[in-house]
Amino acid sequence: MHRNFVESSRAQPTFPSGKVLGVADPRYILDTGPLVAFTNAADAHHAWAKGVLDSLGEAPVSCEIVLAEASYLLRGSRRAVDLILALPAHRRISLQPVLAANSAEIRTAMAKYWPAMDVADACILSLADRFPRAHIITTDLRDFCIYRRREGQALNLIHP
Repeated sequence: MHRNFVESSRAQPTFPSGKVLGVADPRYILDTGPLVAFTNAADAHHAWAKGVLDSLGEAPVSCEIVLAEASYLLRGSRRAVDLILALPAHRRISLQPVLAANSAEIRTAMAKYWPAMDVADACILSLADRFPRAHIITTDLRDFCIYRRREGQALNLIHP
């Protein structure tokens, strides 16, 4: 039986180990919006996020800034925050270091797209530059349609 994203985060995942952490060329980058929508049944994008995240077949990459932003947005629910913080340990998200190694790039992107871009968006854009074939899973179509990779290319988006 296929367990969904939430159920799998409470127990050990069933993904093959080669498709979870340390993926050299990941197919997916996870933004904050779908993570929040997935854990909040009242969110307008909950069903969409659940369907997308349950169907990936591999853990998406993301960064600690995204988990921090999602935890802040879900701060009214200890259970939701606990679920989000457990995802990396259960290999449901592959966290990639971004801010320490790319702070100049992130500051440049934020200056270029200010005020639309926040730190989490800039980190996602940095991951998109690192993994150019990956699709960004986001609910923030308005901003991510504007952002461009370092070389000027549009981003690959999965959105509602």
